[in-house]
Amino acid sequence: MTLNRPLRTWLLRIAGAVLVVCAAWFGASRLQAPSRLLQLHAAPAAERAPAPPPGELTIATANLAHGRGPTAGNFGGGGAEERAGRLRAIGRLLREHAVDVAVLNEADFDSFWSGGVDQAALVAEEAGLPYRFEMHTMQAAVPFLKLDFGTAVISRFPLRDPELLPFPARSRLWSAVLGHKQGGAVTVELEAGGNFKIHATHLEHQGERWRLEAAEVMDAWIRRQALPVLAAGDFNSSQAGFPTPFAADWPRTAVSVLSDADGPLRSLPVGPPAPGDLTFPSIRPDRVID
Repeated sequence: MTLNRPLRTWLLRIAGAVLVVCAAWFGASRLQAPSRLLQLHAAPAAERAPAPPPGELTIATANLAHGRGPTAGNFGGGGAEERAGRLRAIGRLLREHAVDVAVLNEADFDSFWSGGVDQAALVAEEAGLPYRFEMHTMQAAVPFLKLDFGTAVISRFPLRDPELLPFPARSRLWSAVLGHKQGGAVTVELEAGGNFKIHATHLEHQGERWRLEAAEVMDAWIRRQALPVLAAGDFNSSQAGFPTPFAADWPRTAVSVLSDADGPLRSLPVGPPAPGDLTFPSIRPDRVID
């Protein structure tokens, strides 16, 4: 079928207009991304929780995997309600264990593949944790399609002083198009004092070089802090010499930088891991990466 010239001209004009609109929409979303990167939220009428007993504070970390469950790709995992069911189950688990503060990785804040749900808010509501810090590290949009996801901290206690730790980008192009994993920290304000900072950690899953550089940024930042620091999340790294780590041939790893004799953090296990210490993959784990 051959289109006549006037029709072909109009179709080309329409296609060109659509491309211009999409490019402008995308450009605007990327220009606005820095102003939306770090966000603090509190549930309506949120009240300060009583301080836990001395020496007792329950911290958790979970990778929400965009609510997709064990499915490999982000476009799988069922519809929005099925994903929400998984997230509510995670929230109930946090509530059952009386978790005070939790770090959530791979949380969608407003992404088309999960129905535009703020997954961190959903988990926080189910867990009974009214305070929320969101780090929107990945943001891009065109008409009718939006991606907005990253890392969050949800807490029984007020959160303040959000802070960004700029990590190196594995790909400058990818970072310009969507963003890249970065570090974020926030102060947890306990009623009886004893405030501390929590760093929501999600290091690159590809390339120990990038994890090492990010760990060095974390190391320098932690050493400057006056308050105690807790780092939790997905380090995607293990101690050098542990079984089948991502960085099997590296004498130093991101976790080693942060937890060696002079490092600012402590990591468990400290010796060769027992089968019960293995953390990844979720089904038949064979390594320690967090």
